[in-house]
Amino acid sequence: MVAAGKTVEDLFAHAAEGLACALLDTQDSEGGRVLGKHVELTSPLVEDLFVDWLNELKYLFFSEKFLFRSARSLTVKDGKLTADVEGLIMTDAEAAGAREIKAATYHDVRIRRDGEYYTVEIIFDI
Repeated sequence: MVAAGKTVEDLFAHAAEGLACALLDTQDSEGGRVLGKHVELTSPLVEDLFVDWLNELKYLFFSEKFLFRSARSLTVKDGKLTADVEGLIMTDAEAAGAREIKAATYHDVRIRRDGEYYTVEIIFDI
């Protein structure tokens, strides 16, 4: 998957939206309730923080059926990510239709600045 954003924070949020779409063809829920979550991660490298972020969201989906919808706030600074995110709690039937993604991988992950945008390519282990 390729993601882009005008800021590093936009890049992280757009990648999270891409992960949600990779998990399920649609983010429409028939009865899911909206829930907010707080996420904090630390890592000395921004690329490691990026992969950890996606893997945390994947974990929340498979452990709690929490499907990321948006980031109300997201800060990436000095090796720390702090985010308040909003998502849907999926029904058992909806979650059962998800694609099994084992992990976001560290393979060749490089966040690049291309003109006005930050870009990254991420590989999911399925």
